[in-house]
Amino acid sequence: MASVTFKNVNKIYSHDAHVVKDINLDIESGEFVVFLGPSGCGKSTTLRMLSGLESISSGEILIDGVVVNDLNPKEHNIAMVFQSYALYPHMNVAENIGFSLKMEGKKKDEIEREVNRVAEMLQLTPLLRRKPRALSGGQRQRVAMGRAMVRTPNVFLFDEPLSNLDAKLRHSMRREIRKLHEKYSKTTVYVTHDQIEAMTLADRVVILRDGEIEQVGTPYEVYHKPSSQFVASFIGTPTMNMMKGQLQREGEQWVIVLGDQKVDLGQSFADSLDGESVTLGLRPTDIHTSERDGRIALTVSVINSELLGSTQQINATMAQQPLIAEVDADFELDESTSMNIFFEPSCCHLFNQSGQVL
Repeated sequence: MASVTFKNVNKIYSHDAHVVKDINLDIESGEFVVFLGPSGCGKSTTLRMLSGLESISSGEILIDGVVVNDLNPKEHNIAMVFQSYALYPHMNVAENIGFSLKMEGKKKDEIEREVNRVAEMLQLTPLLRRKPRALSGGQRQRVAMGRAMVRTPNVFLFDEPLSNLDAKLRHSMRREIRKLHEKYSKTTVYVTHDQIEAMTLADRVVILRDGEIEQVGTPYEVYHKPSSQFVASFIGTPTMNMMKGQLQREGEQWVIVLGDQKVDLGQSFADSLDGESVTLGLRPTDIHTSERDGRIALTVSVINSELLGSTQQINATMAQQPLIAEVDADFELDESTSMNIFFEPSCCHLFNQSGQVL
């Protein structure tokens, strides 16, 4: 096991393309950390700098306290799974998986035993004698994962390894990756744009935006306690409702004015915020159709509803802004175009004009 540290790490390409900006991050030994963010946010570039496949423009990367900026990639003692497979086309599946062990001088029977173990885990046993050209995209990705899993490096790196798998196999592989981590407790850095992968696999999630770290936290923290409007909008499906309004003081109370309706969250704010534009965030799953003590009521205009199986999605507007509620499938909408929705004040998120949480 090994710790990983990023100190003021930057990556600048030609024409001043600054794709990774002053990254500072400590990853503990044995931790499973997921880099999550939209395409182009710098997560794969950051991973490649850690692996040694990309040079670092400035700053330092340390593995177990040793600066690896100028080391040869093989000296990093990492195993990496690429999105693009990177298999040897002239070798069969068994040879691809066992190649690193062969290079380490392992005995033939030991290599065969380890290859068979990994192949069984990844459902590759019937394919061990096939060449990569005879495999599907998903099968090739599993071989690439097997090649990393058969080793015992200090750090595992995964660059969107499940992106080419179908939904059922992706679910199965998430479980296997997590089981592998729990068994060997190897430091793991995993890149994805898939929220489900991040939330189910990670000990901590690092959310990146335009080359910068937006928030670092447990899956619970980034979902329930987002530090910014970007994080709140990016995490969760359907996405969080964002309703623009105005913060207003009325005597001893503070309310948020949303069109012709007012929301009292039971909070106090600095006098300087009186009259400020704010955004009220509310997750569709935190919206209820029944009244209860302590819940806030809002009237919305219903557009339509969509059955999702065990739930239904109500599409509506409030103060001329879109709003989505995810409620029980058996809730019956009447024929009117308006309805009351209810939510707990504790479920609300409030952001200032800069998108930071208040």
